[in-house]
Amino acid sequence: RGKDDIGDTYIEVDMGNQKLYAYLKGELLVETDIVTGNVNRKMSTPEGVVHIYNKQRNRTLRGPGYASFVKYWMPVRGGIGLHDAGWRKEFGGEIYKTDGSHGCINIPRAVMSDIYENFEEGTPVIMFY
Repeated sequence: RGKDDIGDTYIEVDMGNQKLYAYLKGELLVETDIVTGNVNRKMSTPEGVVHIYNKQRNRTLRGPGYASFVKYWMPVRGGIGLHDAGWRKEFGGEIYKTDGSHGCINIPRAVMSDIYENFEEGTPVIMFY
């Protein structure tokens, strides 16, 4: 890695298109539809280049008015992170505009297991619209 280089293993979160792309050693490992923060409720997922700073299994995420069990949790910025969302039947499109998350990146469970198993703490995550 150079001074301004993120390397060849990283995750892109394209919030404008509600897609996630995960690259492992330069190869696209995962491409999936996602649901990010609810823009109508002013809970948009923040933009930026962050890093996975922890990994946990079987955790209950809590906030004002909710408690959601997830099998895979990978925080990237405060209480915002990548996680499965077993309660969602659909991902992608414009769901995030009215039924989005509290800021996290909701990912289908089967796909999230691949991300959890292949990406370590310190992996860069680029979040953008």
